[in-house]
Amino acid sequence: MTLAAFAAAVSAACTRDQLTEITNNLFDNSISQVYHKAYNFTDISKSVISKPLEINHNFSIVDTTTCATLTEIIIADPNTPYVIGTQTHYSSDGKINKVEGMVTNPGIDEHDKRGRDNRERIHAVANIYADRFNNASIEVPWSIPCARLEGGAGGMPDTIQNTDRRIVVDEILGVVNMFTKYEDSHSFKVEQGSLRHVHTLTAKKFPSTGGETQHCNTGIILE
Repeated sequence: MTLAAFAAAVSAACTRDQLTEITNNLFDNSISQVYHKAYNFTDISKSVISKPLEINHNFSIVDTTTCATLTEIIIADPNTPYVIGTQTHYSSDGKINKVEGMVTNPGIDEHDKRGRDNRERIHAVANIYADRFNNASIEVPWSIPCARLEGGAGGMPDTIQNTDRRIVVDEILGVVNMFTKYEDSHSFKVEQGSLRHVHTLTAKKFPSTGGETQHCNTGIILE
C-alpha cells in the first residue's frame, strides 16, 4: 500500500490493518516530514533512520483513534548498537505529519547486560519447569506476582514426561524455547533467575488438574 492509497482510504480514524501495513513498510518509504528526536527538531535526512539499518528485532503497536503508531527496533551491531522507539503520527487524510524518535546511544543499555542471566541459568529454568510436569514436588522459580493458567484453567500437570527436549536459548533477550516429544512448545522469559512469562503451543489435549487459578508465588530464585 502506498501513502497515497492509504490517504484515500482513511478519514478521521484509521483501521488496524491499514496502520499495521504502513508500519511494516515504514522504513522502506522516503519520509520528508519533520523528525523530532529527543526534543530536538532534526533534519530527517541526517537522522539515524535515514541510513540502512539491520534490524534484529522490532515491535509495533497501533492507535486507530488518533492514527498513530509506535515501533521499537533493536539494532545489535556491536559497533553501533541502537534501541530506537519511533512514533509516527498521521493526519486525518492519512499523510505522515510527524515522526518522533527516541534513539539510545551506544552503551546506554549496559545496565541490562550487567543484570542479564547467563545461558546456563536460563537453560536450567526451562528444564526445571519441564521437570515439574512429572514431579509435583519440584519447585519452579516463579516470578512474583504470578498466576498460572493453561487453557483457561489453573493447576499444572504432574504425569507428563517432557522428553526429547530441543532447546534454543537467546541470552540477549533472556528467552528460551523448548520443543518436546509431547508435541509441545514452551517459550520462557527469564528475569534474574525467575520465570516471568510463559508462552505455550500444545498439539495434544490433556485434562486440567484443577479449576482454579494456581497462584505460584513461591519466591524461589535460581542461583
